[in-house]
Amino acid sequence: MGSYGINVQKGAIARSAEEALTVAQSLDNSKGLVVKAQVQAGGRGKGHLTSGMKGGVHIVDSPEIISEKAKGMIGYNLITHQTTAEGLPVNSVLIHEAVDIDKQIYLAFLHDRKNQGLCAVYSKKGGMDIEAVAEEDPAAIRTVSFPLVDSLSNEIAEQIVDDLELTGKTRGQGIEQLQKLYNMFVGVDATQIEVNPWAITPDLDIYCVDAKINVDENAHYR
Repeated sequence: MGSYGINVQKGAIARSAEEALTVAQSLDNSKGLVVKAQVQAGGRGKGHLTSGMKGGVHIVDSPEIISEKAKGMIGYNLITHQTTAEGLPVNSVLIHEAVDIDKQIYLAFLHDRKNQGLCAVYSKKGGMDIEAVAEEDPAAIRTVSFPLVDSLSNEIAEQIVDDLELTGKTRGQGIEQLQKLYNMFVGVDATQIEVNPWAITPDLDIYCVDAKINVDENAHYR
């Protein structure tokens, strides 16, 4: 995401507690640091590890605590509602700077096979399980379909940010970030880019705080 100009927090992968400490010490921890167990499953924050640790995502205030959390993750299995009862092995953790969040948005670019194109799905109710939002308040989720083109038009990007009621600085940044996310979708042959949350900070900057990305297997040779 960073290589496509999308706003993400600074950070890096670590494969040991010692490496986690080194990464954490290189980052700005004025707003806290985040450590995330790296497994291909959702619900990490509400999961638990076979080490006895609760949660595969932790926000802490010092590099030393990051190292301790990494010890309880790396080499153990993380069990979430999307894994088997045995869970998935954690071979690495992601450590990055935290951001203050005022507002959370759900945003996804997906294939729309019915219309033989793409679609954007978005909601002002971000930061929570989108399936739960769909069940409890389906009107809170909006969808716009469009053809597969080289770049996302200003018209569609403006429709999305206006539906999300973004204004001023956030509106302009939102349009720019949407177009960069779309460039990434096309550039990596994605079938899905789901950002949750697409977070707005008190300074009115937008960050992709967490994302799920699927790439078309037929494009792996590239």
